[in-house]
Amino acid sequence: MMHWKWSISACIAIASIVIADITTVQAHKGAKGVVMERMMAMKSMGDGMKTIAAMVTGKAPYDASTTKTIAAEINQHAVSIPKHFPKGSIDGPSEALPSIWEDWDGFKVHADQLSKLAVQLADAADTGKAAALSLFAQMGKTCSGCHQDYRQKKE
Repeated sequence: MMHWKWSISACIAIASIVIADITTVQAHKGAKGVVMERMMAMKSMGDGMKTIAAMVTGKAPYDASTTKTIAAEINQHAVSIPKHFPKGSIDGPSEALPSIWEDWDGFKVHADQLSKLAVQLADAADTGKAAALSLFAQMGKTCSGCHQDYRQKKE
């Protein structure tokens, strides 16, 4: 029963990552400076999440070393998220909502949670796919929650 629950969570995480990736490519047009930097960081995290998703869902062989590397990269990006969102940086093709700065502490909680989960994933990668799936699903929920609260909805 628990396996099924995590599989649904993983599917939701994967779907949100794929949708985010498609729309991110379009959003990068005309982005400059810190907005471009954060878009590229988000794309990198999304690409990493897609790679892990393939492994934990059986579409690619599970590789602990790759999982550790990607989790470490996601952690680095997660730690830097707040610096990529200086107050008011919503000009141009940004998808950021003003709610980021209105609820800065809540926004940072999402970044901190993603960082924490990425570190846990890196630490647990050697224990196998089941542990990775559980943490991956939690990471996906964290990403989706942040997007829901702080990113413009796609039409």
